[in-house]
Formats: sequence, structure tokens, C-alpha cells
Amino acid sequence: SAWAARPARWRADMPIIHVHMLKGRSEEQRQKVAAGITRVMVESTGVAVEAVRVLIHEVEPTHWYTAGVAKSPPESSG
Repeated sequence: SAWAARPARWRADMPIIHVHMLKGRSEEQRQKVAAGITRVMVESTGVAVEAVRVLIHEVEPTHWYTAGVAKSPPESSG
């Protein structure tokens, strides 16, 4: 397979970084976050840049709780 044909170092060192942040950031901001995290992983671990995976999970403010309180309470339906 194409996966098996890749260098062993690339297959073994595939970090996957999950980022959870509030919804509403621009595509440019998300790209900068992913690029910055990728750069830090490459510099700090020596992993190949092509191996780094960054998954950005955008959370609705009504689903983000701090100290039991929603970041943005749901709008009332009445």
C-alpha cells in the first residue's frame, strides 16, 4: 500500500494534535494555529513535517462551560 511505502520514521512518528477552541475563528487564524503547532512539533521532536496532524475542533459557545457556566448562554425561545 501507499502507507507501507512511506519511510518507517514517518509512519512511526505521526503525532496527532487535537485543538479545541470556540467557534468563530477565521480560516486564516485556524491555518496559523495549525502551522504554528506543526512548526513546534517539528522543532521539538524532529518528526517530519509531513507526519504532523492537527485536528481543530470548533465548539459552540453554548457548549463551552467554565466553572459550570456556559461561555454564551443559549438564546431564549420565548
